Amino acid sequence: MRLFTRIPRGSLRFKQKMKERTAAERVNNRILHHYGLESSKVRGKKRISFFATVAGFNVHLDAQLAKLKASGLFDFCSTFRVNTTA
Repeated sequence: MRLFTRIPRGSLRFKQKMKERTAAERVNNRILHHYGLESSKVRGKKRISFFATVAGFNVHLDAQLAKLKASGLFDFCSTFRVNTTA
Protein backbone atom coordinates (compact mmCIF):
# COMPACT_ATOMS: atom_id res chain seq x y z
CA MET A 1 0.00 0.00 0.00
CA ARG A 2 1.35 3.39 -0.97
CA LEU A 3 1.82 6.09 1.61
CA PHE A 4 1.20 8.94 -0.83
CA THR A 5 -1.21 8.27 -3.69
CA ARG A 6 -1.84 10.31 -6.83
CA ILE A 7 -5.40 10.95 -5.70
CA PRO A 8 -5.50 12.12 -2.06
CA ARG A 9 -7.03 9.58 0.32
CA GLY A 10 -10.31 10.61 1.85
CA SER A 11 -11.25 12.81 -1.11
CA LEU A 12 -14.52 12.27 -2.94
CA ARG A 13 -12.65 11.28 -6.10
CA PHE A 14 -10.64 8.65 -4.20
CA LYS A 15 -13.78 7.19 -2.62
CA GLN A 16 -15.50 6.98 -6.01
CA LYS A 17 -12.47 5.25 -7.53
CA MET A 18 -12.40 2.72 -4.69
CA LYS A 19 -16.11 2.01 -5.14
CA GLU A 20 -15.51 1.26 -8.82
CA ARG A 21 -12.57 -0.97 -8.00
CA THR A 22 -14.40 -2.98 -5.35
CA ALA A 23 -17.43 -3.37 -7.64
CA ALA A 24 -15.19 -4.81 -10.35
CA GLU A 25 -13.57 -7.17 -7.85
CA ARG A 26 -16.99 -8.39 -6.68
CA VAL A 27 -17.99 -9.18 -10.27
CA ASN A 28 -14.69 -10.98 -10.92
CA ASN A 29 -15.09 -12.99 -7.71
CA ARG A 30 -18.63 -13.94 -8.66
CA ILE A 31 -17.59 -15.11 -12.12
CA LEU A 32 -14.66 -17.11 -10.80
CA HIS A 33 -16.31 -18.75 -7.80
CA HIS A 34 -20.12 -18.70 -8.14
CA TYR A 35 -20.15 -19.69 -11.81
CA GLY A 36 -17.23 -22.08 -11.42
CA LEU A 37 -14.86 -20.62 -13.99
CA GLU A 38 -11.86 -20.99 -11.69
CA SER A 39 -12.40 -24.68 -10.95
CA SER A 40 -13.55 -25.69 -14.45
CA LYS A 41 -11.60 -28.20 -16.47
CA VAL A 42 -12.03 -26.19 -19.65
CA ARG A 43 -8.86 -25.50 -21.61
CA GLY A 44 -8.23 -23.20 -24.55
CA LYS A 45 -8.76 -19.49 -25.06
CA LYS A 46 -11.94 -19.84 -27.11
CA ARG A 47 -13.71 -22.10 -24.63
CA ILE A 48 -12.67 -20.08 -21.60
CA SER A 49 -13.80 -16.85 -23.26
CA PHE A 50 -17.12 -18.51 -24.18
CA PHE A 51 -17.73 -19.57 -20.57
CA ALA A 52 -16.67 -16.15 -19.29
CA THR A 53 -19.15 -14.52 -21.70
CA VAL A 54 -21.96 -16.80 -20.54
CA ALA A 55 -21.06 -16.01 -16.92
CA GLY A 56 -21.15 -12.29 -17.77
CA PHE A 57 -24.65 -12.69 -19.23
CA ASN A 58 -25.71 -14.50 -16.07
CA VAL A 59 -24.37 -11.71 -13.86
CA HIS A 60 -26.48 -9.18 -15.77
CA LEU A 61 -29.56 -11.43 -15.73
CA ASP A 62 -29.20 -11.97 -12.00
CA ALA A 63 -28.98 -8.22 -11.43
CA GLN A 64 -32.09 -7.56 -13.53
CA LEU A 65 -34.07 -10.31 -11.79
CA ALA A 66 -33.07 -8.98 -8.37
CA LYS A 67 -34.17 -5.50 -9.42
CA LEU A 68 -37.54 -6.78 -10.70
CA LYS A 69 -38.11 -8.89 -7.59
CA ALA A 70 -37.36 -5.92 -5.34
CA SER A 71 -39.85 -3.75 -7.22
CA GLY A 72 -42.49 -6.49 -7.14
CA LEU A 73 -42.81 -6.65 -10.94
CA PHE A 74 -41.50 -10.20 -11.35
CA ASP A 75 -43.61 -13.26 -10.60
CA PHE A 76 -41.80 -16.49 -11.51
CA CYS A 77 -44.88 -18.73 -11.61
CA SER A 78 -46.91 -16.52 -13.93
CA THR A 79 -43.94 -15.70 -16.16
CA PHE A 80 -43.00 -19.33 -16.75
CA ARG A 81 -46.55 -20.73 -16.41
CA VAL A 82 -45.71 -22.92 -13.44
CA ASN A 83 -48.68 -24.57 -11.74
CA THR A 84 -48.16 -24.40 -7.97
CA THR A 85 -51.08 -26.63 -7.02
CA ALA A 86 -50.10 -30.20 -6.23
